[in-house]
Amino acid sequence: MRTLMTEPSSIRAPEPATNPQEEVVFEEIAEIAACSLALRQWERQHLPTEASPVGFELLMRLAHWSALGQHDRKALLKQLYLALPYSEKGVRLHLRRLEAQGWVKVQRASSDSRGTRVELSEMAWKLLSDYVKEWRRHSPPAPAD
Repeated sequence: MRTLMTEPSSIRAPEPATNPQEEVVFEEIAEIAACSLALRQWERQHLPTEASPVGFELLMRLAHWSALGQHDRKALLKQLYLALPYSEKGVRLHLRRLEAQGWVKVQRASSDSRGTRVELSEMAWKLLSDYVKEWRRHSPPAPAD
């Protein structure tokens, strides 16, 4: 069975744009792709997620909830398990690694002894602040309408 990987002749560059609108779309795609690639490079070098979608989504979910002030800046561990589309074991593995490296704090909930709360550390907030700056630096300008 032959696939695209073994059949280079099946991969072709797009036809040249035939109208100015198509050309603008191709230019925007190229610019967005370049920005996305540069940001992904920064993420791989700086974020403590080991280029894993599980680790990345875990960190971003905690950042999202915390920044919105939901869950009193702390998330219940069970809420994380339910919110992420990964196995509990996978989330737990990444959470333990983030905790061991000082990116998150995991502690028993004081109001409910059955629950465990997770919050971002100051070190994580600093890194996320740097991430926002990097994201703004690489974000393409909004297309003109």
